[in-house]
Amino acid sequence: MNTATFADGTEFRFDRLGGVERNEALPGAIEVLHRDAKGYVLVRTFVYLDGRRLGPEEDWHDLTPELAPIAARKERDRRIKDAHHAQRLSLHDAVLWCVRVCLPPELVGYVLDCLPGPADVARHGGD
Repeated sequence: MNTATFADGTEFRFDRLGGVERNEALPGAIEVLHRDAKGYVLVRTFVYLDGRRLGPEEDWHDLTPELAPIAARKERDRRIKDAHHAQRLSLHDAVLWCVRVCLPPELVGYVLDCLPGPADVARHGGD
């Protein structure tokens, strides 16, 4: 079981089985989780190496290849930490996130035009 923290400091317990969509293109993960009647949550996972949060172009595998072997597990666990941050989303926002992240850029505008609600505002960054 993983725990993510909302901006107000409250914690959200989750497991990856409730995932709606996941983007692992960058170090750390970004995923949308369904919370039953409570809506959706966007969970961002940040990776820290020696207390420093890795940037979008950094990967601990590249920075510290000596930590990759199975035998280096204790050292890896000591030096690398994950932090999960959560943000509440409405159904509409969850759908918008999935469309923007999962579809090729050429299709995003077309799909947003088909969605009910403020798709035009959302497509132009006004949400």
